[in-house]
Amino acid sequence: MKIKQIFEDFKVDEVYDLEELGKKNNESAAGKLNYYYFRLWKRDYTTQRAVEQVCRSFHIQLRDAHFAGTKDRAAVTTQLISLKRLHSNWEKDVEYFNEKNKDIQLEYIAMFPSRLNLGDNLGNKFEIVVRDVDEKDIDNMKVEMVKVKERGVPNFFDSQRFGFCGNNHIVGKYLLTGDFEKAFFTIITAYPLNNQKEEHMKLVSYLTDNWEAIMESNDWSEVLSICPDWLRQERQLIDYVAKFKNDFLGAISLLPKKIRSLYVNSYQSYLFNETLKYLDSIGKLEGYKELPLIAAESELKDDWGEFVQDILDKDGLTLQSFEMKSAPTLRPSEIFRETFVSVKDLEVLEIGADELASFASISTNADAPQENLEREGNEGRKKVTLSFELGRGSYATNVIKVLFDGN
Repeated sequence: MKIKQIFEDFKVDEVYDLEELGKKNNESAAGKLNYYYFRLWKRDYTTQRAVEQVCRSFHIQLRDAHFAGTKDRAAVTTQLISLKRLHSNWEKDVEYFNEKNKDIQLEYIAMFPSRLNLGDNLGNKFEIVVRDVDEKDIDNMKVEMVKVKERGVPNFFDSQRFGFCGNNHIVGKYLLTGDFEKAFFTIITAYPLNNQKEEHMKLVSYLTDNWEAIMESNDWSEVLSICPDWLRQERQLIDYVAKFKNDFLGAISLLPKKIRSLYVNSYQSYLFNETLKYLDSIGKLEGYKELPLIAAESELKDDWGEFVQDILDKDGLTLQSFEMKSAPTLRPSEIFRETFVSVKDLEVLEIGADELASFASISTNADAPQENLEREGNEGRKKVTLSFELGRGSYATNVIKVLFDGN
């Protein structure tokens, strides 16, 4: 079973109600229409990278751009974004932007008095092609579909939550413990899980082998000389600590707050996932309708509470660590998340021959982690196209795993 072999295999459309959003908008910020709402279409871009590109092109600050939720990079997606402080000729700017950016497109919707906020979307609708399957896989999928329609699927946070390097939660752990040097080191030495670029790996190896000497001398000249220009974020952080010795928190503070908060939220997500796995292993998962994303105010109780406490002890954390007194703006809140998520309108759109032969890397985005240069084809196999809808914050890949792997 394979997904995301090409971007068009994974389509995501954000679900929202403009009329209801407008009512909420007017109630919360009656006044001038200051925010421009657009539908953002993207391919091979994370939401954050796409919005950064929009802001650079329109010459506005990143703080003037907002969205309701993040979308996959390796996909074709649409979602709403809101922008503020556009120039008077913004229509021409949009037209020019669309001409120059084939993998990011903007469509103007309307103006509102206040910005979009996280969670303003209702959910997401998916159309997914699952490749490299056989008749047995398809028969098993049909059996699992009946179960999924009845009870939904476990509401795990999937890999997207933990970044393309898979270590966002580790950075979050160090931020929570107040070990900002380790958080900084983990950020600048992170690399894609698949097919790392040689120049990137050279930088990571040098930092790993020479970290103590660099810390003692505060000489970052060699690091900057081998750091690729396309690692803009890493260069920005390194430039800062070269100027302000050992101010790792200050360097990390240069990152957008959404990214810094995501690190801490990823650790909460890690705890949630581990708790779901534990409860499932002891046959008690279906006994809980929801569980908290752990924060300072959380109450650890029952079997799951003891399990979470053991993880916190191992990681050198307490509930008080979530107060984040050294970085109070990143203090997370306790949010309850359903243990199972309903899957709406699940249906099979097509079952047919998998036409995909071997092909070159699908990624054309220089800022994105690169895929394999050559993919193995699926000759003689079948493909299944599925569609369904999930509430916000839930992951389509969980549905696919249950349908085809049974877990």
